[in-house]
Amino acid sequence: MTTVEATPRHHVAAEHPASPPPPEHSAGRRQLVALSGQLAAGIGNLLVSVALVRLLLPGEYAAFTAFLAAYVLLHTVASSVTAAAALDPTLGRRLLGADLGAGLAVGGALALAAPWLAGVGNVSVDTVRLLALAAPSAPLLALARGRLYGLHRVGGTAATLVAEPVVRAALGLGLLPLVGPVGAAAGVVGAGYAALLVAL
Repeated sequence: MTTVEATPRHHVAAEHPASPPPPEHSAGRRQLVALSGQLAAGIGNLLVSVALVRLLLPGEYAAFTAFLAAYVLLHTVASSVTAAAALDPTLGRRLLGADLGAGLAVGGALALAAPWLAGVGNVSVDTVRLLALAAPSAPLLALARGRLYGLHRVGGTAATLVAEPVVRAALGLGLLPLVGPVGAAAGVVGAGYAALLVAL
């Protein structure tokens, strides 16, 4: 007959310590930082847009907004991986090659079709080429922001958001007197890459 000895409860607790509940105040602080970054970025982008309305001619501003709409669409599609990267921060490393390849492929296609797209969109060929240049950064930035959020580095995520209007203002408005709306578009593209550098 086999005798089974009872294990004291305090031994079981010592072998398998319960994980402490996540502090609610820390989660709330992270959300506040993220929202503050989004608010600052939104205000900054609004101020840059107001400045462009005053500095560009109506037709030039229309061309810029057409570019900006395409740029936002590009990043909206790419941002579909942000939530997945936030849930699994290692996903960025595994998908880096695939996402970079997809961005380069889209950018190459846009560059090849630039003359035709420029005619359809009533924008300059250089503006479409700038959109092609922006394509590789879109999925990489989406992955980087998701990874930062997944690692609870929300301050880094907020910094990437704030960096965009700052660079848009400095680069885009600085180039505006030289090349017009193409300079404003270059500021948008440069801002995306600046945010990516901050995220890294």
